[in-house]
Amino acid sequence: MPRLLTIALLLLATLPRVSLAAPTGLAGDTPARRPPRLLSTDPGAPGSGLTDKEPEGRKEPEGQGGGRVAAGLGLGVLMGAVGGLVGYLGPGSALCAEGDGLDGCATGLLIGTLGGVGLGTSLGVTWGGMLADGQGEWFLGALPGMLVGAAAGVGLGLAADNSLVALFACPPLMLLGSSIGYEMSHSANTAPRLRPVVGMSSRGASLGLAGTF
Repeated sequence: MPRLLTIALLLLATLPRVSLAAPTGLAGDTPARRPPRLLSTDPGAPGSGLTDKEPEGRKEPEGQGGGRVAAGLGLGVLMGAVGGLVGYLGPGSALCAEGDGLDGCATGLLIGTLGGVGLGTSLGVTWGGMLADGQGEWFLGALPGMLVGAAAGVGLGLAADNSLVALFACPPLMLLGSSIGYEMSHSANTAPRLRPVVGMSSRGASLGLAGTF
């Protein structure tokens, strides 16, 4: 009987050791796995996608917009004068010769002159804007603006029932319309473009926006 009691005590004494050894064996058999690193955590590493310093937006230099408008208006006036002279001597004279009487000749000269002024004005505004690093367009900017100004000038002439009113009102209105149309297309072409960006930095994962401003 004492012998059996001794054996039982020895078995009980070994139980805690088995229970402590089991977790150690399991931990050794299944080492912890680290998830693969998809992005570099080094903010300066190539391909990391992000840096500690946020990218600064591209801003138009102060005064550049005013210089662009001034350049467009100046060249628009010059090209408008040249275009008006060409339109008067070319298409205007041809329409005058085919016109019926004095009124027909005057109408032909008016159409040719204003057509040349409008075309020259819109091209001059566009070229002036390009020289000042503008991003506007002629076909979708200055030309539609010029046509709106021409329509306004012709409308004033019809309202006054006097072709001279249209002759003097159309050139400045076409110049103004060309400049406004060009600046609108410039703003549309330089509008901010954003896209989402996900990456890692020294501060951890981040989600943000990147684009052109």
